[in-house]
Amino acid sequence: MFNEIETYLKGNNISVIKSCNIRQLEKRNQLFLIHTDEGPIAFDRVISTIPFKITQQLLSIKSNYSPSYMSLLTLFFRGKILHSADHIYNYTQRGDWKRLIVFSKYYGQEKGQDYFSVEITIDPQKECDTEKEVKAFEQHARAYGIAENSSFQGYKIIPFAYPVFIKGENHNVHTDLEAIRSEGIDLVGRQGTFEYISSNKTIKTTKQFIKDEFVPSLANHTHF
Repeated sequence: MFNEIETYLKGNNISVIKSCNIRQLEKRNQLFLIHTDEGPIAFDRVISTIPFKITQQLLSIKSNYSPSYMSLLTLFFRGKILHSADHIYNYTQRGDWKRLIVFSKYYGQEKGQDYFSVEITIDPQKECDTEKEVKAFEQHARAYGIAENSSFQGYKIIPFAYPVFIKGENHNVHTDLEAIRSEGIDLVGRQGTFEYISSNKTIKTTKQFIKDEFVPSLANHTHF
């Protein structure tokens, strides 16, 4: 899917730079310089979707506030899903997993098998026992008739996946976000704006941002 997007962008004369180590973000006159291992690159505008504390560090903005996050462990399986739903949520008192996504409902089975992911939020400060989580899910799935003949394919841990809101810290978050915006940086998405929003809402809010903020502002830029 991402390869198709990249091909489309390049076909419209848009440069795509990947695996680029960013060391510093600097505002110079009306431009932003992104310093990388290969040297600085100049841009008219920067829209950040990465965790806002990292954006602060790149801008050399000092802050004593450190927000909390939960990481996301995603387990990947093949097997047979015993329901017609493409999303299955765990509302029981058992099991750490929260959501199951059946990708084969969208893209078709492979060799007669479903392929799906299982999402589990984990504490980044604690060691994750992936093998234990795999066994626990498989037992839970069999007990509730969710899936059978499942075969574990691998996993992925995403840090900074979900912000944790602690009472009394809203002011600190607002202050840090405004410090970034005052530099002319636009913030978008769950990590960029430190909002607990679903993937679906992330897409909708990003579309709205493009429509209301980004596209109208292009008239004020000579190049990008």
